[in-house]
Order: sequence, then structure tokens, then C-alpha cells
Amino acid sequence: MLIGGLGGLITVIVLLIAAFQEGIGWGLGSLFCGIVLLVFCIKNFSEVQMPFLANIGFSILFGIGRAMVG
Repeated sequence: MLIGGLGGLITVIVLLIAAFQEGIGWGLGSLFCGIVLLVFCIKNFSEVQMPFLANIGFSILFGIGRAMVG
């Protein structure tokens, strides 16, 4: 659970940096609303493919760990 949470946090930060590099609107929208970050990732999938897929993997790992803890 700890590895999934930490990995998820790091990959979200990487995705936010990519969103801010695209534009201040994308960055602020992604920071305050997760749907905007998802739209950004889908729109720019070729650029953020690795951190996006890693984030999904870490989220699954976190969920499995959370289910095991209780």
C-alpha cells in the first residue's frame, strides 16, 4: 500500500508538471479538478504515456494493499 501510494503521488506530480508545461490553464485545471487532468492525459497520451500508465498501475497496487489492510 505504501509503495502504491508513494508511486501514485510521484506520477501525479510528473503529470502536473507536464500539464503546466502545456499551459497555465491546463496546469491549474489539473491541479484543482481531476477530470481535467484525465482529459489532458488522454489528449496528450503520446507525451505522458509512461507516467499515466504507471499512475494507473500504482493506483491498482494501492487499492489491493488497502483491501488487504481492511
